[in-house]
Amino acid sequence: MAARKIPDEDLLDELTATRDGGPVRQIKPHTLKKLAVLLLYFKPFTQIVKGGYYVDGMAGPGICEVKDVPQARFVWGSPLLALRTKPGFERCWFVELDKKNKEALETRTSAIPRWSEVQLGDVNLLVPRIVGEVPPRAPCFCFLDPEATEVHWSTVAQVAGRAKRPEILINFPLEMAFQRLLTRDRPMDAASMEKADRFFPTSEWKDVYQAYGDGVITAGEANEQYLSLYKKGFEGLGYKPDRIQSLLVKTPGQLGGKGHPLYHLIFASDSDIGSHIMKHVMKRQNLLDHIIMGRLPLFREA
Repeated sequence: MAARKIPDEDLLDELTATRDGGPVRQIKPHTLKKLAVLLLYFKPFTQIVKGGYYVDGMAGPGICEVKDVPQARFVWGSPLLALRTKPGFERCWFVELDKKNKEALETRTSAIPRWSEVQLGDVNLLVPRIVGEVPPRAPCFCFLDPEATEVHWSTVAQVAGRAKRPEILINFPLEMAFQRLLTRDRPMDAASMEKADRFFPTSEWKDVYQAYGDGVITAGEANEQYLSLYKKGFEGLGYKPDRIQSLLVKTPGQLGGKGHPLYHLIFASDSDIGSHIMKHVMKRQNLLDHIIMGRLPLFREA
């Protein structure tokens, strides 16, 4: 079953939120692609499994404000997209580290008559525990959206360790704060080395880092090798290679994909159906480029 085919304008309507005066997460226009991937995947997932469980490890306040557009625009964050999905998930858990964001998200989720719970704390401590509460054979979708190296690989491994491996969508922050750890003009300090060790599946990242520092490979080649190492980590957790996919998200550029690379969305599934749906979703990777570039209004006027 393919992801539902809806016009881009309708997709943006579904993303659009009404500001309620509470805290919002500031996002750039390219983040709309990440939210669109979730929106396009949630509906067929919940239809096929007849519910399922959703765990959002870095949930935010539930509403985002899009910056660098002609006028203020607000969209639903991942938790509200999940709760607004029809037929919808059976249960949703949201984890948030910031107390004000957590309280705002609780207020917003309480207005939706669907089972959900917001927990305050570290993604690495809470998400494995929450996933452990999901019935072992129940379908589960886990979204992890770090800005840098906040999510430890040991956390990913624990999430994948249940009897029925969950579907995982994770942000691999290629060109974001992650790169500041991998200094070239000076040796990495001990704290940065420790963060990178916790982030990557194995210590092989050090070989890539050394090769780049020695000038043996380019920055682009190093990034590709870092990505490959991370994806191979999912193979080590038991996911089949053909069910591990990635989508490169860039800054808005010329239609067709030019722009500055920002991050990869990596998806791993134990399901042929889930993998098939996400493949169709990711094929629409440029579905918002022309809108972000101003070829169409970013949102319909209310």
